[in-house]
Amino acid sequence: MVAKNLAYILIAIITAISIVLISLVVIEKRLHRKATRKKDTKNKYYIEKLSRVNLKDTERTLKQFDKLARNFFREAFKTKAGLEYAELKDYFAKRHNKKAEQFCDIMDNVLYSGSKATKKDNLKLLNILAEIIGSNRIITKKEKKELDKKSVVKEKKLKLLNFLRNIKIPGIIKKKSNNKKNNSKNN
Repeated sequence: MVAKNLAYILIAIITAISIVLISLVVIEKRLHRKATRKKDTKNKYYIEKLSRVNLKDTERTLKQFDKLARNFFREAFKTKAGLEYAELKDYFAKRHNKKAEQFCDIMDNVLYSGSKATKKDNLKLLNILAEIIGSNRIITKKEKKELDKKSVVKEKKLKLLNFLRNIKIPGIIKKKSNNKKNNSKNN
């Protein structure tokens, strides 16, 4: 009788634990999906805008690329609003961003040279801009704060480590200086 009651209690406990574990797995999956969706929202927005660009009207397409690229550069790279493409090209050259530099060079040539943009130019601009957007994720304010905190903590640790290395304790000789003396004696 006691063994039978004990078996029922054990089954009830195992069932309760299983339900809790299953619900935790479901909650974790939902949170992961939600977090992933929030991270990609800004870049997906720009990719969707880029995919809606109509390539038939070359002048209108160029204006759309111009507006889209400037907004993306402002958000992702923190560039100023009024910069011309020659200035943006220099900005990206200093930061070794070849794709953005190439995009700005083409835009500079097409917009300010007086020649009309061709469909070939627009296709090239589309591909380059898509690569730029895809490879440079926009960091949210919250992520930036977290990165700043981590860098401050790392900087403090490095300062402390350098401070501890410079402490000279009498009677303790550093091995490096010992090895140099031994090498000079042997030669």
